[in-house]
Amino acid sequence: MNLEPMDSSMQGAPAFAAELLCAPDGQGMAVSARLAFEAGNQSLQQQDFAQAVACYDEAIVMCPDVPEFHFNRANALAAQNDMASALHGYALALALRPDYAPAHANRGNALYALGRYFEALESYDAALALQPAMAEVHLNRGNALVRLKQFVPAFQSYEAAVAADGTMAEAHFNKGVALQILMHAQQAKAA
Repeated sequence: MNLEPMDSSMQGAPAFAAELLCAPDGQGMAVSARLAFEAGNQSLQQQDFAQAVACYDEAIVMCPDVPEFHFNRANALAAQNDMASALHGYALALALRPDYAPAHANRGNALYALGRYFEALESYDAALALQPAMAEVHLNRGNALVRLKQFVPAFQSYEAAVAADGTMAEAHFNKGVALQILMHAQQAKAA
């Protein structure tokens, strides 16, 4: 799908122009923007990340105030390992919808990938404050804590991940590793 880009003369137009461009269609977004978004989702599923970004860009031009557009665009950028751009996209999504737990979680993942573990923890904590049963976020939080050599809270995060999803093998494994590290540290102190 190739949608025409927004005419540059519209950029400084009053707010009502944007309202006309994003006339509600039952979900609060223009039909053409939704089609571009859905094309982006399809490209993302097919792992054509550059095409996904292009589709999301089209949707954002038409409806810049839809947090899901920015979120999915950021996910496509993260899949291309462009974490700095992904962080910007997650920030835009969160500015539009501060209670967007998946955006907090994925922002944490991007920060983790950049080695910014303390900031990643803040994002994971924000996501968990909104949706406490996100098993993968508990797991990723534990991984960040291990990187910071905070093994007791890491173990607790892995326990929370297992409690939220008992089938998550990685959480079980990491919990066991954290326990071994804690037991080894206690043995070393006792010696």
